[in-house]
Amino acid sequence: MVRGSEPRKVPNRSRDAAARGRRSLDSRRELTDRDFMVAEAKGSYQAPKSVVFVDAIPQTPVGKPDKKALRAAYAP
Repeated sequence: MVRGSEPRKVPNRSRDAAARGRRSLDSRRELTDRDFMVAEAKGSYQAPKSVVFVDAIPQTPVGKPDKKALRAAYAP
């Protein structure tokens, strides 16, 4: 089970930006091919170009994803 998710755009050489996702997974769950079928269902242009799996997504004091902390930790 996915505990949290934070999609964002990152710079890409061939385009202005590419989709990149971060996922925080429940440790009891195994990933399957079904988890990666977004490209088939939505089209390759809507699927993330990469996914980064993290233990936890940092939260702000009000419970929203802390985008500044995510950029600092995982930006290319």
